[in-house]
Amino acid sequence: MKINITAGDILNELLVNKYNDAIFIPFRENLSIGNYSSDYFSSKFIDIRIKYLNVTKELYLKNIDPFINVLNNIDKYDEIILWFGLDECCLENRKFVINCLRYFKYDKLITLNIVDELTGNIIETINIENRIGEYL
Repeated sequence: MKINITAGDILNELLVNKYNDAIFIPFRENLSIGNYSSDYFSSKFIDIRIKYLNVTKELYLKNIDPFINVLNNIDKYDEIILWFGLDECCLENRKFVINCLRYFKYDKLITLNIVDELTGNIIETINIENRIGEYL
């Protein structure tokens, strides 16, 4: 099974409408703001992130829940496809997502689609396994 992780709600909706036969989930974070601990989604991690993002814990958990569900079911996926643009937020978020997938022991195919976030058009497709150092 494949899962697609997108750079937020707007791109997610655009891609769902464009590729209606695929499963897409938005990654709702902005890791270009502040910092975080490497203990992904631990209490400490969440406390740090809610302070930087100035949101409640409940809202943070609601927003990040689709991604956490992917992590909790990571063994189900044969391929994870990332859809991120080229702005600072997307660069930090894709780096985080790739590192997080590694942390949770995902060792199957990760494909990165670098996209125009306004149109969803693919600029470049990269097999992360072969060129991971370039994207972290």
